[in-house]
Amino acid sequence: MPKKITDPSKAIPGVLTEVREPAGDGVRLRLTSSASMYIHTGNSQDQGARPYQEDSFGYSNITDSKLLSEKGMFAILSDGMGGLANGKEVADFTVKAAIELFDSVNPAMNISEQLVNIAKFVNQKICERYTAQSSGATLVLAYIYKNRIYWVCAGDSRLYCIRNGNMLQMNEDHDYKNRLFRDYIKNGGDLAAIEKERQKDSLVCYIGKKDIPYFDVSYKGYRIRPNDIFVLCSDGIYNGISTEAIRKAATEQGAQAACETIVSSVVARNLPSQDNMTVMVIKCDNHN
Repeated sequence: MPKKITDPSKAIPGVLTEVREPAGDGVRLRLTSSASMYIHTGNSQDQGARPYQEDSFGYSNITDSKLLSEKGMFAILSDGMGGLANGKEVADFTVKAAIELFDSVNPAMNISEQLVNIAKFVNQKICERYTAQSSGATLVLAYIYKNRIYWVCAGDSRLYCIRNGNMLQMNEDHDYKNRLFRDYIKNGGDLAAIEKERQKDSLVCYIGKKDIPYFDVSYKGYRIRPNDIFVLCSDGIYNGISTEAIRKAATEQGAQAACETIVSSVVARNLPSQDNMTVMVIKCDNHN
């Protein structure tokens, strides 16, 4: 069964593996002196067929409307890479460190640059901590401030936006296949051979890679529109059920109920090699 909701005050500081959706109408985020919107959050995860859970996730303080209006909020997800050592430790550290660094963000300065610096700092600390072995985790860090969303990502965990009934992936999967596609666009070659490449799903960017080539970052952010829905998830979710199933649940249900439905739908398939799965949903509505 998906993880149940508990009081976030009892969760591990900085690593909210279980978070409760705010009561009532959610938490109000002030956009301007005359307009605001409500933020509704949800989350759920399951171990799948793996012997242990290596996903980690968290929010910054989402219970304080004043803080949300003045500084915004973080939502972060990290999937420890099972093929590398210490995946769970790296994922937990990535989430904890990023949330702690939320306090240092100054929305009046270049937000995207600050998010990249956070990702670089976390990556540097992971590389220093595990110098003798290969360790890694993905990163999806979404920052909502006023009426815009910004993000920085590494790896193949995803950030989606559901707008006007359409579900669109906002970040890029940092796998070898996409690198080969870019090479194909630039130089040509055998497109069919890319799909047959045995290492096509191997990650080329992730937290813990010493010489990480780049991060996926939104340099100016995107304006949030009424009723936008944002979904953060690990590959255990989007490889387990269709994006249409995710879209339908997130659109038709509340944030927390949607997360539980999404995870339950993956679990119900009972796939023998089912990966760890984590999903977070952020619904933005009630502009006035």
